This record gives sequence, structure tokens and C-alpha cells, in this order.
Amino acid sequence: AGITNADLMPTEILYYSLSDNVFKHFLPLSFFDDSDYDTNSPEAWLSLGKVEDGIYPLPAKAFLPYRQSLFDYRWQYVAVSAYDNETSKWTVLNLDDEMLYEIPTIQIMFLADSPKMFVQRIQKALDDRCNAERLIKMESIVDCVLMQDIEDQRFMRNDRIDNLLQKVIGRADDKFQYQLRIEVYLVFEHLMACYEFEKFVKLMPKEFPTFDDNLIANSLPRAFKSVANINEARSCKSFRVDIKKLRYL
Repeated sequence: AGITNADLMPTEILYYSLSDNVFKHFLPLSFFDDSDYDTNSPEAWLSLGKVEDGIYPLPAKAFLPYRQSLFDYRWQYVAVSAYDNETSKWTVLNLDDEMLYEIPTIQIMFLADSPKMFVQRIQKALDDRCNAERLIKMESIVDCVLMQDIEDQRFMRNDRIDNLLQKVIGRADDKFQYQLRIEVYLVFEHLMACYEFEKFVKLMPKEFPTFDDNLIANSLPRAFKSVANINEARSCKSFRVDIKKLRYL
């Protein structure tokens, strides 16, 4: 799949423990793990270690510090002994240095699991993280450009927006109209700044290697949640179906 150890960094523990990021990515992969790739529940996995005379750890490979190094992580053989539902972490014993670690699911592959599906799981998380980091970078750059205009409340007037607002809030009090206009124009100016930034990316692609030509289409949402979708979600919740438990029946 062409995935390197550097692509999997930083791990969640490094993300919270290091003050400065020294990796090419700044978000841990575990934030984007998709549990739909789970082939078994934690309880089902641990039950495989139960035999007549006791409970035995499960063999697996985990992405752990190599020889307890802070920055050198490698896939190593481990023995999995427990799972914490509150932290969503597995307890594993590194068979090389006999150190105990608590790690998220995306850092562990059971030997009885499907390697192909596990690689797909990691690739999905990698793609989602790249999209998230690209969006964060774009939003940060755009917000810096807009900061001065926001502080001075200097916005480019748009007749179409003004006419629409006049129809919607024409009879509201002046204070409410002023506040709503500011909010609407902030969104409008932000979107226009995104388009301007996209032009810079197309003109100087070498200066922005993490962005592509379809910056707006790939980063900004195409639509927002409708009231119908919200009501539908509430109706589903009213049935009180526990999806997590149902999945493993």
C-alpha cells in the first residue's frame, strides 16, 4: 500500500506529550479511525483467549516504540491481555522489551485478523487525516488574511446579500439587523477569501504542495444538514437501538 512508519506518526501519546510537532503530520491517526472496519468486538477478541484452564493473551502485531525510543516506532509482536471501554485502549505486552503499553485500535493488528482489511482501515484514516489537516491549514491561512478586516469590520458590500437580508429581517430592530449582517458578511468574506487563496494555489503550486487545484471543492462542505435529516435522526434515536451491541450479535 506504500504506507511508511512516518505516515503513522505521531501516535496519540506523542500528540499529547510533545509540546512541538516534529513529524510531517500534526494529528494522530487514531482520531480518524473508522470502527466500521472492526471484525469483532473487544469482548469477542478477548474470548478467543479463554480455554479450560484459564485466560491467555492474544498474539498480535502493534505499532510501538522500538527499544523504548521516543521517535522510532515499528510494528512488533505483542501479547494482548485487556481492553478498557472507557479509554478505548488495548493493553499489550511487547514481546521484545517486555514493556506494557496502552494503545488505540488502529495501532494493533491481531494475527487472526484480515491484513487486507487492516491496511484498508489505515488507508482510510490516512486519507481522512490528510483532508482534515489540509482544511485546518487552509482555514488558518484564510483567517489570518481576514483578521484585519474582521477587527475593523470592513466588508465588501454585496447588493444581493443586502436585498435578501432586507426581505428576511427588514422589520427587526436595528441592533439585531446589525449583528446578523455582520455574521452573514463574515461567512461571505471567508468564502471569498477561500476562493482567492485557491487562485494563489493554482498560480504557485510549488509554494503550497499540500493543496491541489480543487481546493474549494475538496475542502468546503457542499451542503448543510437539513431539518428533515435532523428530525429523521431524532426518530431513529427514539427506537433506542444499541447499534454497537447489535453489530456483534
